[in-house]
Amino acid sequence: MKIKLIMVALAVLLALSLLACSSKSTEIPPGTPDPSTYAAATTVEFYTCNDFATEPNMTDDVVFTVGKGVSIILCSNQTTGFQWNEQAQISDPEVIEQTGHQYSAPSSSKPGAAGTETFNLKGLKKGTATVKLEYSRPWEGGEKAEWTCTLNITVK
Repeated sequence: MKIKLIMVALAVLLALSLLACSSKSTEIPPGTPDPSTYAAATTVEFYTCNDFATEPNMTDDVVFTVGKGVSIILCSNQTTGFQWNEQAQISDPEVIEQTGHQYSAPSSSKPGAAGTETFNLKGLKKGTATVKLEYSRPWEGGEKAEWTCTLNITVK
């Protein structure tokens, strides 16, 4: 009977661990403001370090209306020398503009803890554009595009 109970417990633990390894996380990265503090007009996309460990090249579709925007919040650990490029690569700057970029330090005091980088984009007119962000070591010879985040944006 004990062996049967142990086997059931192991099966449950395995199932839970597989769920934890699913794609894009819904957890809020450490140091990120509460989503309720964002304007209702803003779409918020979160990507954690675990998301990028599972899939280093994230791609998503986002839709919002003219005059509204999206905040892209990405895991960032600048103690490793990596950082997201300051300026998003926008395929059509007449449709979307970058209105801000900010680094937020980790909320944990643990050495090597990750913070976040937030990119704010605004829809200028109806259309589509691709926005690409790259996580690299910016110096000459440093690793390039170790992680990428690509958003296919439709502005309605």
